[in-house]
Amino acid sequence: MDHCCLYTSEYPPLAGGIATVNHELALALSGEVEKVTVYCPNPPKDELTHGPGFFRVKVRGTQDPDDVFRWFRIMGRATADRHAMHCVTEPAPVLGLLFRILFRRPIPSKLTILLHGTELLRWRRRKWLVRALSRLSRQARIFVPSVHVQALFVEVLGPEVAIPEVLPYATPKSCIQAATSRKKKHAKDAVVLLTVARIHPRKGQLDVINALRKIDSKITANVHYRIVGEARKSRKSYLEQVRQAAAEAAFEVSVEGPLYGQSLFDVYSSSDLFIMASREDTDSVESFGLVYLEAAAFGLPIVATKVGGVEEACGEAAAMVEPHSVTDLAETLERLLEDLELRRSLGEAAVRMAQSTSWSEAAKCLVLPKETSSLVSI
Repeated sequence: MDHCCLYTSEYPPLAGGIATVNHELALALSGEVEKVTVYCPNPPKDELTHGPGFFRVKVRGTQDPDDVFRWFRIMGRATADRHAMHCVTEPAPVLGLLFRILFRRPIPSKLTILLHGTELLRWRRRKWLVRALSRLSRQARIFVPSVHVQALFVEVLGPEVAIPEVLPYATPKSCIQAATSRKKKHAKDAVVLLTVARIHPRKGQLDVINALRKIDSKITANVHYRIVGEARKSRKSYLEQVRQAAAEAAFEVSVEGPLYGQSLFDVYSSSDLFIMASREDTDSVESFGLVYLEAAAFGLPIVATKVGGVEEACGEAAAMVEPHSVTDLAETLERLLEDLELRRSLGEAAVRMAQSTSWSEAAKCLVLPKETSSLVSI
């Protein structure tokens, strides 16, 4: 295969998990095929000499009808290139393909699609979309980020469809490189707990504060809980609840907003424990969680909840707790705060896990025939 075309609305400098996945895949695919072209609305200004090329597409990065129609047309133009692999990694262009199926228009050959999970929950309410996705799955190679999403795909589309393949996500290379300069902490320093996620009820920031408040104040006196992430206008009330709980806490809590690049790496480097108390949600799913691999690269022990594909992301580097249980969360945090050796053990396991992953393996899975790629299936 000489050419791979990757289509997405989300690519750096845009932040977020999907953008990071696209960036890492594009770089890794550049080592597997002669040419990679990323079709996205805001390509980076500085193109790498040996990396992907870019083609700017006029979309806004939404799933509104006009944007989906633009992807409908872009996917139509892609049908002219029958030799390239066409890789669609984000819901908006997938919707463009689904409408081409519905209107009986041609779609690209050698088509590969990456589904993330949340779109399945939202599309399942529209039977015509489910039917179109079922037809599309017979003409394309489907990948998902976890066994959990694999099972969700079968649940939504039915057992008669081909089971999608699990793409092995990996630690972002930038985190691996930045983690080599992690600062050593002194015993008298505050114990820093960190959450990196959108400030949203599904991410559980309020649950963490409430869990820490249930622990003996002598144990949490030296705790600093840092909350890093964007707070959208639609979640203003939840942000206010978090701030109110932070103000009432006997330990230090800082709500810091989103951080990127070296600023985020510095926060990881200066933290002692990563925690995200994700909750189950009917409209969204924790399909995997690259943020756990980011934290693992810096040797942070992890506390996470048993939702979605989180256990697959964390491996043996995390203390897993039941979702929605502040009591369970408090007991786990208390044990880790008091047991330095346990934190060290989990942190060492985290580093081993982070360093064992490879985006080149993910790229090989995309370009190699299904029979020869190394994949997980249920």
